[in-house]
Amino acid sequence: MLTREKSRARQATVIDAYRQHSGLRSIPHNRHYVTLAGLQSFEDDREALSPHSEYAQVTSAGLVPLPKRQYVAFDTQAELIAVNKRVAPTATWLCEDIYAGLVRLHAEKKINPAIVFYDSMRLPQLGTVEASKLMVFLSKFRPIMFVANFIVHRQFVPSPLSNEEIFRSFARLPAYGLALRRGWSTDRRVYRYKGDHATMATVVFWLDRQ
Repeated sequence: MLTREKSRARQATVIDAYRQHSGLRSIPHNRHYVTLAGLQSFEDDREALSPHSEYAQVTSAGLVPLPKRQYVAFDTQAELIAVNKRVAPTATWLCEDIYAGLVRLHAEKKINPAIVFYDSMRLPQLGTVEASKLMVFLSKFRPIMFVANFIVHRQFVPSPLSNEEIFRSFARLPAYGLALRRGWSTDRRVYRYKGDHATMATVVFWLDRQ
């Protein structure tokens, strides 16, 4: 999904949100930008980087100034990772689950995220489970921003899920309660946009330095 609407959403909920909350234009040089890989090429040209891709956007905007050291992306699809390595070879593309990968890199002392973008293609009922689990683990890294993206309307979903339904999905989870006790917070604003095949909703969380 490399639409202009997606780019505008990423500008608002990742780039602008980080700058407004942190007061920094870029993530610090010793920190990482972590995300789900997604396809970074054009759909019809797997050899060219799309200007609407996440990698192109956050690096050209200066949010991630040293992509060779700072941009880390996960996906379990080996073919997608291979395409991304061709079109954006300076980034770190890892073929593994994001949670397992973060745990491994932390054990190896190779990760220090400033931003984690969980660009889920799941409905909140499932996506909030993984998001909450990630936030509990990410409590080790302060300050940090966590951005969670969910599908709220698509074919066979009878009506769009409300903002309150997203937060109810979070609230039912013990892991989310633990994340809140560890200091995570949100202003409960939800950014909605239309993707190629679904309506998406984004929530931003912060864990500030104690």
